[in-house]
Amino acid sequence: MAAWPAEHPDIVTYRYEDLVGNETRVFGELCAFYGLWPHERWLATWFASRFSLRRRAADPHVRDPTVGQWRKYFTPRVRRAFDDRYAGLVRRLGYPPD
Repeated sequence: MAAWPAEHPDIVTYRYEDLVGNETRVFGELCAFYGLWPHERWLATWFASRFSLRRRAADPHVRDPTVGQWRKYFTPRVRRAFDDRYAGLVRRLGYPPD
């Protein structure tokens, strides 16, 4: 992602926390972005709704979707390496510096 152009008509990005809980809307937007036919859009949004976090939250096979949980798992060394390599990308995607 760091090598992708900042603005390009063929690239769309979503932040994780903007997707979780809004799966149907986001998949609808993605389908429109890719120019899918109405039936394909309906099918994709149906699946997004059917398998959305809200509907799957009680499923023990679904991992914890909590936003920002990476902070619990990044060691200080990993965090420094990540920041050295991707700090610009993090800011470009609209995340505040920690």
